[in-house]
Amino acid sequence: MIPYIFIAIFPIVLFLVAQQISIGYRKNCKNSTIFVRINWIYLFLAILPIGLMIALRNKSIGADTGVYIARFKELQQIPWSELFDDTRMEKGYLLFSKFINSFISTNEVVFFSICSFICMLCIGIFAYKNCKQPILFVFLYVTLGLFTFMLSGLRQSLAMCICLLGFEFAKKRKFIPFLLVVLLAFTFHKSAVFYIFVYFIVNRMVNIKNIIIYSILAFILILNLDRVQAYIGEALDYTYQIESTGNGGIFLLIMILITGFSWYYLKDDFDDIKIRALFNTNLIALFFWIARLVTRTAERPSYYFLFATIALFAETIVHPKKKENQKILLLIIIGCCLLLYVYRFYSNFSSFIPYRTFLSNEI
Repeated sequence: MIPYIFIAIFPIVLFLVAQQISIGYRKNCKNSTIFVRINWIYLFLAILPIGLMIALRNKSIGADTGVYIARFKELQQIPWSELFDDTRMEKGYLLFSKFINSFISTNEVVFFSICSFICMLCIGIFAYKNCKQPILFVFLYVTLGLFTFMLSGLRQSLAMCICLLGFEFAKKRKFIPFLLVVLLAFTFHKSAVFYIFVYFIVNRMVNIKNIIIYSILAFILILNLDRVQAYIGEALDYTYQIESTGNGGIFLLIMILITGFSWYYLKDDFDDIKIRALFNTNLIALFFWIARLVTRTAERPSYYFLFATIALFAETIVHPKKKENQKILLLIIIGCCLLLYVYRFYSNFSSFIPYRTFLSNEI
């Protein structure tokens, strides 16, 4: 459990160190480019251990990891002309895997390392562009569940992280570049098609009228969720059915608290396109978690939008209206997130303990 605790606490340590050092630099230096470089360095250091854990994991860490390793090894024997025969895996992912297998390395550790680098790069760019304190975003990314998912769902993780690059195009209303990014992600995992919703909501004004409209639409969709899911499953050639769910209520409560918390503290900043885009995209994630009360299948699509929820939360934490309570609030949030993180490992992700690398013979 120690490696998992380390990657959660390390960003907070860096955050506190960065706060102190930046105070000193601001007193003695007025060159803003230095602060940009410092922030990038701290962000890189915060992400590095996470990327290494994802890259160097044993095949027993993550339900689907062994499947991806086996498929990657099989590609050595499959000619390019037969690459798309008898497989459900998306063509973009297969081409990407085959290219690495043929021209870079047949070692699965190298393959996972390349995948991890791509994901961490996309996450780092997204955090830097959308958070005043991107290191705090990294902490929340680890503790609120996205990290643990990326230990297993390789194809969707790549698709999710590629979609993050499209977020900037959506904010700037550049539809063609945004669409191209989503289409690229779609070739890694078809669920990326849901990210199209982001373009049509990011710039909408945040007000009671729109919230009511979204709520009515969400209510209608949830009432017809079985038919909607059947249609989507047929269109994407997925066989997912309505899955019973006996949990998820705690995280839904967290989502509601984050949404309400950010509304209260940031409602005067919704003219800022960045804040508005994060809040609106968070509403999509909230919808999927409400739908998760009906079917657990809704959980996976929500991950595309949870990055925005985490960035919104990070922005809210460092910009409360009452500055004198900021440190106390930060400590409470850090403590609660760590408790949730540890609880999940000893319940849903107990099979991940202890962390094992590819050098371990344990299965």
